[in-house]
Amino acid sequence: MAAETIHITIAGKVLPVKADSRAEGERYLRAAALVEDKMEQYAGLYNIRQSQDLMAMCLLEFALAQQDWQDTQQKVDREVSDLHAMLREVL
Repeated sequence: MAAETIHITIAGKVLPVKADSRAEGERYLRAAALVEDKMEQYAGLYNIRQSQDLMAMCLLEFALAQQDWQDTQQKVDREVSDLHAMLREVL
């Protein structure tokens, strides 16, 4: 499939996005829905209506999740490396 432009909506804005496959297009749509859901949650929790503020809160949450994932990945990499070293000693 050649790159196809799909349109996603976040905070009332329609954004064109190029997707290389149907699966990638669906990922973009699910991601946009996740952002919209998070914005609604923050709007309810903090009584905020400004979409820019809500998007900033979503961005912060997603950035923190990315950092957590990276920290976990680094820990796993260290543990795998330690296991390899132990195996080399045994073998």
